[in-house]
Amino acid sequence: MSRIDHIALFHFPSCGLIYYNNGNYTQALSDYNKEIEINPHIAEVYNNRGNVYSSQGKLQQAILDFNKAIEINPDYADAHYNRGLIYYHLKEYDKAWADVHSAERSGASVDAEFISELKKASGMGQ
Repeated sequence: MSRIDHIALFHFPSCGLIYYNNGNYTQALSDYNKEIEINPHIAEVYNNRGNVYSSQGKLQQAILDFNKAIEINPDYADAHYNRGLIYYHLKEYDKAWADVHSAERSGASVDAEFISELKKASGMGQ
């Protein structure tokens, strides 16, 4: 990594989150792709890019990014939780539950409404 890339990555926050929050997914992806190109070892960037893909309905791409975030940091609660949400939408409830439990073990507070919906969908709330 060049000195300029190091300064850009570690001293100036990504605009990707700003673009994402404003619905500019194309620009958010561009920023996250550049961050990954500079340093492919930051779990948060993959998690954030996964959220963009999820918002675009590209669920398989989102899962790949959440998987990569978890590979880099196995205790990354947000990535487990976000992947669990995707599995819920794909009706893969066993995988959703596994990720919810992993997120909780990693210290995340899981939304009670989501847990309720997952219980109903998976047949545990009856």
